[in-house]
Amino acid sequence: MSEVMLRPTTTTTTTTTTTTSTNTTSTTSTTSTSTNTTSTVKAEGGGHGRDSLWFRFWFRLRWCLYNGFRGRQAVFSRSRDQLSGLGYIAGSQVGKLAADWHWALRVTPGLGLIAVLLLLFVVQEPRRGAIEARPEHHLTQTSWLSDLLALSKNYSFVLSTFGFTAVAFVTGSLALWAPTFLYRAAVVTGERAPCVEDNCAATESLIFGAITCITGFLGVAMGVAVSRKLRTRTPRADPLVCASGLLLSAPFLYLAIVFAQTSTIATYTFIFLGELFLSMNWAIVADILLYVVVPTRRSTAEALQIVISHLLGDAGSPYLIGVVSDSLRRTDSFLWEFRSLQLSLLLCSFVAVIGGGFFLATALFIETDRQRAENYVPTDDEPIVVPKSGRSTRVPVSSVLI
Repeated sequence: MSEVMLRPTTTTTTTTTTTTSTNTTSTTSTTSTSTNTTSTVKAEGGGHGRDSLWFRFWFRLRWCLYNGFRGRQAVFSRSRDQLSGLGYIAGSQVGKLAADWHWALRVTPGLGLIAVLLLLFVVQEPRRGAIEARPEHHLTQTSWLSDLLALSKNYSFVLSTFGFTAVAFVTGSLALWAPTFLYRAAVVTGERAPCVEDNCAATESLIFGAITCITGFLGVAMGVAVSRKLRTRTPRADPLVCASGLLLSAPFLYLAIVFAQTSTIATYTFIFLGELFLSMNWAIVADILLYVVVPTRRSTAEALQIVISHLLGDAGSPYLIGVVSDSLRRTDSFLWEFRSLQLSLLLCSFVAVIGGGFFLATALFIETDRQRAENYVPTDDEPIVVPKSGRSTRVPVSSVLI
């Protein structure tokens, strides 16, 4: 297979690319200028895009810090990822219709306003502590540093957080690079012609978004159903289901990446199965956190889990995949752009296996940590916050005269 050169290697170069298909022959001429370095013309209109990746990294970092420290309920944070497939569909179609990818981002504020209005006028605030076996006010409110210290000793929470970080790493990598990878695979197989426009992977984004929507809902439902059925047999059902989902998704993601150059249908089939098993643990991870952490520390635990999983997961994984792809590329041909991205995406399967190992380790401690949380009783010497001369200070309960 001949390699199609899409990157000029001089300061100012005019490149002519001729693509011949069965019945037609098209000729595309492009001109690009660079000051000191080799200019870049990407087949999908942006390619690796180091600048765009840095923008995505800082945007996701700000997002996870803003939302993480708010301590949102788990169901809302997980629903965002399950409905993220609609973003691929809407974004790709809006960008395609407007012939400008900026419009895919300009529709976001309107959708956010609709979500805010629904939260204000439709969603009812549940009564706090309604499902607790004992009232929350019977527990002692401890300081934030004490909560962090206690959470660091909660092995089920720590290990499940790292396992969920692996999930975020894989989903973040696929979110940015899967449509581009599928487009490049279609060009390599001859199904698509090379493109230098801004929105070349619109069709792949639409298909991948539909797959993400379907597998998101089916995967969550399947994970919850399997977990409920296994709970009657073993109290370790939740981490075992999470581990199984990640370990099963790894080979299917690997096959999807490998078969991309051979069969498009097989590639999309393996992506569907990989994302289906990957989505099994979204709701279960939130449930694990709720019953291994005492009520007074759940908001801190949820915020900490969100920050860690996104900071170490999908905030930087797309950039890492791009860096690895650039380091593996030997030439500036389109074939090597596809090949290097294919090799770098194999990292997702490796991370999924590591995440499965974290959930298997969680199963070793889940019973002990759950019993400790359910039977938690504050000690008499546990520090509390009491006023002293207009300031706050921490003293043991035994030193306070009641």
